[in-house]
Amino acid sequence: MTAHPTRAALLCPGLYQYLKGEWKAGGIFFALAAICLTTMAFYARAEADPFGHQDVRLAIAATVLFWAALFSALDAFQRPGRAALYLILLPAIVLFSIFTYLPIIWAVKLAFYDHDLQTLVYGGAPFAGLSNFADIVHDDKFWLGLSNTMKFFIIGFLLGQFPAPALAYLLNEVPSRRVQTFYKCICIMPSLFSWPIIGAIWLWILKPGGQLDVLIEIVSWGTVTEPLPWLGDPTTARYVFVSVGLWMGTGVSALIWLASLANIDPSMYEAAQIDGADHWQKFRHLTFPLLIPTWVVLTILAFIGMFSIFDQVIVMGNPSIREAVFVVMIHIFETGLRVGAVGYAAAMSLVLCLIVLIMTAFNLKVSSKMDVTG
Repeated sequence: MTAHPTRAALLCPGLYQYLKGEWKAGGIFFALAAICLTTMAFYARAEADPFGHQDVRLAIAATVLFWAALFSALDAFQRPGRAALYLILLPAIVLFSIFTYLPIIWAVKLAFYDHDLQTLVYGGAPFAGLSNFADIVHDDKFWLGLSNTMKFFIIGFLLGQFPAPALAYLLNEVPSRRVQTFYKCICIMPSLFSWPIIGAIWLWILKPGGQLDVLIEIVSWGTVTEPLPWLGDPTTARYVFVSVGLWMGTGVSALIWLASLANIDPSMYEAAQIDGADHWQKFRHLTFPLLIPTWVVLTILAFIGMFSIFDQVIVMGNPSIREAVFVVMIHIFETGLRVGAVGYAAAMSLVLCLIVLIMTAFNLKVSSKMDVTG
């Protein structure tokens, strides 16, 4: 039997696998498609639901049908034996699509309607077109939040370039694997706690006359006795927020750096040493170029993390520094859930998502042209 797919086989999910003799895989793909089509037909003919449950069920069934049909078709173009791998991957992809892609599509729809909390539940919101996006241009709070978010990213980018690689290098130099594992556990512990816990700890440390002020007074031999405005001064607060975030996430970043260092073939260093390369030349022409992909990924993750900063500001913020730490996510939250302008909040979310995508693409473009071998 030929291994090349035919158009007729691709029209029905599971048919190609069935024709190849993969009965179980073909049966599962076909059963999923049949269940989804039956569900879609049933709810498409049902009476309208004012709470939108009918549309949600239709969207979920369509999502499962889409991925089952796509994986069945992709398997037809792959080498034999891949159907089981696609079936293992299918539940994760379906769940990710339901809880990620479907809300994004729903947010896109909301952005073009003048929704409030009541119309969000019962429907009947008027079509707003592009008016929600036009209002963003004249929204001073949005641009203030975007400016503060960019300041957070720039400060975090400048302060975060050294701690994680340095920590990874120190961990890599530990000869004992057991001791290294112990240090890894200590480094990763801050990231295991949620922001309410982390924020409460640092609020206790940074309060006037708190533990950090006491430590500074001891180190300075009593020359500094006045409490420092860690979270009372707007300029200082930004650096404090970023530093606490770096303290929380440096351990995870260091483990990623450490994994990249461990994957470098030691024979490459031996060959470079035979050629007469010193320590700096090894780092410049070997270590650094091989770690560029890791640096790019971590930079993108840091950028996305800074643009989605929210809970830290909620937990550690106070009225005296509100304007300095007022980020876009806070404005979206207050507009959508406190003011009730859900459609406008969805429009701001889409604009923010577009900015992140553009900056990420720019980062990837610039990093792909970096020449570090010269």
